[in-house]
Amino acid sequence: MALRLHLEFFTNGRHNVRVFTNTVGLPVNPNNLERLWRQVRVVVFPIGNPLRNMRLYDLRHACATLLLASGVPIPEVARRLGHGPDVLMRIYAGVFTEERELSNQRVDDYLKLAAAG
Repeated sequence: MALRLHLEFFTNGRHNVRVFTNTVGLPVNPNNLERLWRQVRVVVFPIGNPLRNMRLYDLRHACATLLLASGVPIPEVARRLGHGPDVLMRIYAGVFTEERELSNQRVDDYLKLAAAG
C-alpha cells in the first residue's frame, strides 16, 4: 500500500517511474544491486535491527516464504520470482510443513469416518 501511494504521488501520470535509480536517474544496474543494498542498509537500519545484516537473497527468500505461507498459489509465486513451479517447490518445500500436517489430519479423519461406517 505504501509503495502504491508513493508511486501515485511521484508519478504524476508518467509511466515507468522507478523506485530506485542510480545517481543520474537511470535504472540501477542489476549487477550493482547487492553492493547498493549493502550501502543503503547500514544507513537506513540502526544497529541491532535484523534487516541491517540481510542480503538481498535473504529478503527474496522471506518474500517467497510469506507468499507461500499466506496461500498465494504456487504458479503465481513462481512467476513473481522468475522460477518454474518445480524449482520453487524444490527450494521452498519446507514452507508446507503445516499444510502437510493438516492434509494428514484430513485423511485420518476421513478414514475414521469411513471405518465407522
